Amino acid sequence: MRVWKYQNVYCLKRSELWGFGNLAPVNGIDLSNLLEWHFGGFSVCELKRLQTLYRLIDRRSASPPEAAAVEEVYLEKIIFCFPPVPVLTRFTSTHSIRTKSRKRSQFLGYKSLTFKELENVIATFPTKLSASARDKAQELDEKATGIWNVATRLKRSLPGENDDEGGDGGSKTWDKRNELRDVLVMVRIFAFLVLDCANECGNSAAHLQAGNGRGEEKEKGEKSRGNLLRLMKVGIKTGRDCLNGQKIDYAVKVLEKLAGYTIYSEELLHTYESAGKWEEKVTFARFTAEYFILRTLLAWRQDDMQLAEHMFNKSVSSKKLFDHTTTESLSDTLYEMGKALLEKQQHALSVKWLERAYEVLSGDELDKFSADATELRISIIQSLIKALLETKTPESIQRARDLIDLLESELGDKLVVLLLKLELLTGIPKETFDGLTYSAILNKMIRSLVFNPTNLRLFMFHVRKLHEKAPSLACGVLDEMIRLRVKELASMTEWLEKALLTRIWMSVSGRETEDLFVAIDGFLTMIAENIEKSIGVEATMAAHTLIWKKIEANYGLKQYEVTEKWCHLAIHRLFKIPGEANMAKISRKLLLCALNRGDINCARDIFASMSDSAKEEPLTRFLMYKIAIRTEEVELAAECLEKVASCSEDTSLLFACVLDAQQAGNRKYVLDALWLVLDKCGFGAQENLRLPSIIRMVVVLLIGMIDAEKTPTSYARENIEKLCTMFEKALHAVQKSPNREIWTILELEWFSRNSYNLSLKHLAVWEPQQSIRMLVSCIGFIDRYPQDIGEDAHEDVTLRKMFCNFCAATIFVSIARAEQNIESQLQFYLKLRKHVASFDHILQAKLENLEVEITEDLLKKLSVLLAFDFEAACRLKDWDGLGEIILKSGVCKSMRVYELMADCILSCEAPTQGLFFSLLVFPPFPSSFFLSLFYDLQVPSRNIYSNEPIYSTTVLIMTLKKITNKTWEMEEFDTVKLSKYMRCLFQAAMGSDDKIAEELIDQVCMLAADASEQLNPSTTPSISTAQIKTKRVNGGLTNQY
Repeated sequence: MRVWKYQNVYCLKRSELWGFGNLAPVNGIDLSNLLEWHFGGFSVCELKRLQTLYRLIDRRSASPPEAAAVEEVYLEKIIFCFPPVPVLTRFTSTHSIRTKSRKRSQFLGYKSLTFKELENVIATFPTKLSASARDKAQELDEKATGIWNVATRLKRSLPGENDDEGGDGGSKTWDKRNELRDVLVMVRIFAFLVLDCANECGNSAAHLQAGNGRGEEKEKGEKSRGNLLRLMKVGIKTGRDCLNGQKIDYAVKVLEKLAGYTIYSEELLHTYESAGKWEEKVTFARFTAEYFILRTLLAWRQDDMQLAEHMFNKSVSSKKLFDHTTTESLSDTLYEMGKALLEKQQHALSVKWLERAYEVLSGDELDKFSADATELRISIIQSLIKALLETKTPESIQRARDLIDLLESELGDKLVVLLLKLELLTGIPKETFDGLTYSAILNKMIRSLVFNPTNLRLFMFHVRKLHEKAPSLACGVLDEMIRLRVKELASMTEWLEKALLTRIWMSVSGRETEDLFVAIDGFLTMIAENIEKSIGVEATMAAHTLIWKKIEANYGLKQYEVTEKWCHLAIHRLFKIPGEANMAKISRKLLLCALNRGDINCARDIFASMSDSAKEEPLTRFLMYKIAIRTEEVELAAECLEKVASCSEDTSLLFACVLDAQQAGNRKYVLDALWLVLDKCGFGAQENLRLPSIIRMVVVLLIGMIDAEKTPTSYARENIEKLCTMFEKALHAVQKSPNREIWTILELEWFSRNSYNLSLKHLAVWEPQQSIRMLVSCIGFIDRYPQDIGEDAHEDVTLRKMFCNFCAATIFVSIARAEQNIESQLQFYLKLRKHVASFDHILQAKLENLEVEITEDLLKKLSVLLAFDFEAACRLKDWDGLGEIILKSGVCKSMRVYELMADCILSCEAPTQGLFFSLLVFPPFPSSFFLSLFYDLQVPSRNIYSNEPIYSTTVLIMTLKKITNKTWEMEEFDTVKLSKYMRCLFQAAMGSDDKIAEELIDQVCMLAADASEQLNPSTTPSISTAQIKTKRVNGGLTNQY
């Protein structure tokens, strides 16, 4: 800690002593606030140095050369020191005292005692000193007096309870002050005990009782009596300090010493009276009375009321000798006792002691007391009235009323009188509360009240108390305060806001009448017109919170008009600047009220009055969406829906739009809102969103809107397109996130079945591409089924997939045939072949386990699909795959498929040149093997007889040969058709390979001969044979030329 030093004299700044603030730089600084830190005992040289330091301090205008001698030093801690010569160390068991001289230490050089050591010294302090210590009595007296005086000065230098020191360490400051006060009390106790020892050593009863004699005895007697009065004065002060500091044990020790002095009271009073020392007699009597007052207080603190009663009677027995100070002290003590009993709710005892305090103080003329006595009397009467009201007897009530009337006659409409009147009105039991009188007193208080935090807090307390009994009167009191003194309150923003919030709280707690809304609006307007700055944000938020609870309550009860009135109060101009964040919320509530009342024009006006930022908020746009769909404003509805979707990542508002559109019965708006919901979530799973349910809802809405259109208008076609897209996006969502908890088997079944049914239902109406998309979606959903769905379910979905493939292939062949663009046409044929292959693959896997009827149906469908596959292969010029398709057709056992294939190969542009290996087999092998021996091996070959290469036939010829071979194997073989195919083969071969043509002639002849033996001659293809021969002759002639 920093202190100031000048020639070994240490001083400390007063504020630094108690822990307030820091010291400034040393030289050239005003040191007028420095306080010497010592407990007396300075030598003459030291005192001179102190005087020099004080002179340096007093010279504020300039810094003399001597100021440089003032040094700044640091000490680790400040300790209490006692005079250096001699230093009291300890007391022996024989009650003797020893002294020791100590060299001065760095800090005044005194032997120091800790607080604990000081307590021990006081606890073991002797009652008498030994004979060897009597020579030191005078010195002890002087030193003890010095200690007492220093402790007194330090006590006076302590900051008072009402001092405003401020700073962050305020609480620590007061704690340290209390600690120092306790220390100083202990120092004063120690000083008193030392003085008492010194007095016992140098005085005797004979000296105290010495009268008016002459000589040394008289002088000793007067000195002893003077010391006794001095000790009584010091003891009374010390005892009071102990009792005020709740140091009961030490108070007992001090009062025991005082009790020894009162033993000589009668002799001393007689001595003073005989000597004509009336002043000393009165002083001694007063000290004796004060001693009994302290004994009364001590007995009460010890809860010994019988002893307190006895000591009180002894103290008032000499009341005629009291001076005003003693009377005031006794009254204060009795007041303290009565007040404490009142706090403990011992009302009867409290009345008793407060009445005594009042009687003691009222026994003298009030104008002769100090100013504190007047305040004490008022406090006594106030506490007495409270105690009387708490007893609740008719006599006590009347006594309280009389005391209040007495105060009113003396003080008029002072605050204390008005407060006591209020307490009287609320303290009368079993009587109707007089609200009008209570409010009238408060109105009087408004006119005379000095506005400060304490008074305003008290006033607001009584206003709230009145509100419990008469709410309307309490509101009127606050209105009156604002009307009369709003300008004064405007400078006290905190209390203005408290009054405002209290008024609003009272309003929201009362009945909702038209007068209420008019009164509160006038209250707010009066404040708004008389303040320069707007009220604070916190006050606005609190006011809005109170009003909002009322808004919500009335809105929940569908009291929309009342709700609107509260909303208008909430958006009063008093709240607009700091409450802008809440204005949009309240305006939206007004929108809802207008909407529920069906007042669309009012709703539009409210929306127009909102700020631009509030208009763009999603909640506001949602409310305007509700209005738009009810007024069929398509553009406004679309705009609001887009705003809602774009302003927030949360889909809750979009769902609200969906529900509201459903309530309004407009499926288009519902569909638009749901579509935006799906766009917002990106068709992905979210915690608060069940995607399959939303997609199903959209699908159902689209189906309903499509079915409502009897003819496929442009709007219907647009919805069909949306429906296809929705199924495709659902399939994509399943493929992207195959979560079986979301996409359950039931969900997959629903989407698969509905896509299949929709495609079949509208196959003749929808565009082929749209049907294809639905069928492809159905197949996709089926492919996402788990493997463990059961045999029956698996059978069902695979059949559905086959039907989808069949329908898709059928639609693709029709699209491909009608397509003019070759590239697109080929793409369609490619997709067709995929569906055929899928159908065939599933059929081959389950063909053995199907029933006969189902098998026949599926084989018929396969035959159709193979014909389409053959056509697609021809268009795609997949000549190598034609043979495989023909072989697959054998399982169908259908002549029609071969006819279609033959027609197709004849109509397509098959290549006319090629190499193949041909092995001609002639009878005696059966003719049924005839055509099966041609293999389309694209390599040169040799004749088995001549070993020469055989060139030619075309793809056309080979394919037709395979087809005719298959038809020959069938039971329903038609020789007429076969002859036609042979003629076609021959005609095709004539232009490319004569050898083949010649071989065909031989084969036809053999076929004809074989057929004539097996079949009816009428069916023999004679005409075809003749035609072939004619063609061959003509061909030969042509070749010759």
